[in-house]
Amino acid sequence: MPTSSADHGGRPAPLLVVRDFSAGYGGPPIVSGISIDVGAGEVVTVVGPNGAGKSTLLKAIAGVLRSRSGIVELDGVDISRYTTPQLARAGLGYVPQSREVFGDLTVLENLEMGGIRMPKARAAARIEEVVTALPLLGTMMKRRADKLSGGERKVLAVGRALMAKPKIFLLDEPTSGLSAELSTQILKNEVAGLARAGTAILLVEQKALAAMEVSDWTYVLASGTTRISSPAADLLQRRDLADVFLGEVTETGVELAAGSDEP
Repeated sequence: MPTSSADHGGRPAPLLVVRDFSAGYGGPPIVSGISIDVGAGEVVTVVGPNGAGKSTLLKAIAGVLRSRSGIVELDGVDISRYTTPQLARAGLGYVPQSREVFGDLTVLENLEMGGIRMPKARAAARIEEVVTALPLLGTMMKRRADKLSGGERKVLAVGRALMAKPKIFLLDEPTSGLSAELSTQILKNEVAGLARAGTAILLVEQKALAAMEVSDWTYVLASGTTRISSPAADLLQRRDLADVFLGEVTETGVELAAGSDEP
C-alpha cells in the first residue's frame, strides 16, 4: 500500500509507485533501476540530457513498451503487466509526444471520442468538467482540429485523454515545438491547473526550467538511471544547475558521464 505523507518526507502519499524499473527496445535496457513516486495533486518532472531515457520510461509505464523488470503500482494495485486498455480503465492517462487528435473532427467531436465508452449523458457532463479544467477548449468547440495551432492541438490532446478521468497523467514533452511564451502558458495554466484539481502529473519535459517552476518534485535522469531526486525548488537554487540538467553531477556533486541513445 502507498506510504503516508508522514513517511514520505512531507509529500502526498504516492499514488503511482515505480520501483527498480527497467525497459528497452531489445538490446541493453535504455532505463535501468528507476524508482519514482507521484502523489495526488503533485507535478513530478523528469529531466535530463537527450538520450537519457525519459520518453522510454513513460512509454514503458504506459504499457506502450514492455518493461524488463520492476514494479509499477497505481493506487496500491500492481499494474506492471496491464495492457494499455487495462491501464486506461485503472486510471492512467498518457499523452505521447505525437499527441494524436482527429484532424477532421471538431474539438467537441474529439472530446466525444475520448468518452465514447460512456453513456451519452455522462460523456456530456464529463465534457463540461474537462472544459472547466481547460478553459481554452471552451472557446473553440466547433473548430476542426486540423485548423488549430500547435499549442491548441496539444491542449485538445490533453482534454481528450482527460475524458477518461485518469487518476494520473503521463505527459511526454507537452511543449515540444512551441515558443517559450506558449510553453510557459501551457505548463502554468493547463498542467499546473490539472494538479490543483487533484490529478497526479508525471511530466517529461526538455524545457526543464519552465517545467520545474510548476513542479513539486524533480528526477534527473542520465545514462538511463536516476542521478538526482529532489524538490524542484531546491534544484532551481543550485549554482551547478546546468551540469545537473546534463546529468554530470549527483546530489553529492560527484561527476558522472552522460550518454546512452534513446530511440
